[in-house]
Amino acid sequence: MSSGEQAIEVQAARLRETAPAIELSCVTKTFKKDKQIIEALQDVSLTIDKGELVAFIGPSGCGKSTVLNLVTGLVPPTAGVVRYDGQQVTQTNTRAGYMTQRDNLIPWLTVRDNIALALEIRGIKGSERKQRAAEFAQLVGVAEFERHYPAELSGGMRQRVALARTLIYQPETLLMDEPFSALDAQTRLIMQDQFLKLWEASRQTVIFVTHDLTEAIALADRLVVFSARPGRIRKEFKVPFDRPRDVFALPSNPEFSRFYGQVWSNLEVRGSL
Repeated sequence: MSSGEQAIEVQAARLRETAPAIELSCVTKTFKKDKQIIEALQDVSLTIDKGELVAFIGPSGCGKSTVLNLVTGLVPPTAGVVRYDGQQVTQTNTRAGYMTQRDNLIPWLTVRDNIALALEIRGIKGSERKQRAAEFAQLVGVAEFERHYPAELSGGMRQRVALARTLIYQPETLLMDEPFSALDAQTRLIMQDQFLKLWEASRQTVIFVTHDLTEAIALADRLVVFSARPGRIRKEFKVPFDRPRDVFALPSNPEFSRFYGQVWSNLEVRGSL
């Protein structure tokens, strides 16, 4: 490598260090369905810093999940630019892990093998896969179910396995699309608490899509409120609660009610959240 090329590489590395984790610049996304053009997002600009946990909230169909698909490179923007770590996203972004509402566990694999699947794809040898899968099963509280199959687990346990499978991949960024929405209220709180503890240890960049405002406030550093379709950013809020947080006790804080009301007044609640 020539001295000129080295200088360019050093400059690029410095830019990556200071670049935000995720940046959307004037992004619009349209889809065509049955000869009809549907505008999912309209002129969205957003910056998410490295290590930040940001929650998206807004009406159904307002483009929150579309943003996740743009960041992963699964779909391209119709207009505007999506950048990850300073680089334009033009193909599948393997540096981001994607956890969806459905657990998508493989039914014929055991809990341990489902968790270890990402390592197998990466070519990690069997003994190391087994050890690391056991560690992550312990982290999310499913160690005693390692030899069970998904059909033998409750919904909450399945989501724990899905979380472990996403985390074991060790992505720089987590994209989470309503991962706890199908759970009962008690299990959901437990999963929120467990996720926060794991995140506190890693401080990965996270986009967390949810329809639950209480969940958004309990988890996030910042809330991004979307309008009804076509999705635009109505307002952003910095969450005024220190970390670490107790998701069980936080709603009883008087300041929580005040902040909840402030955000709620900016949501379009006539339609379904």
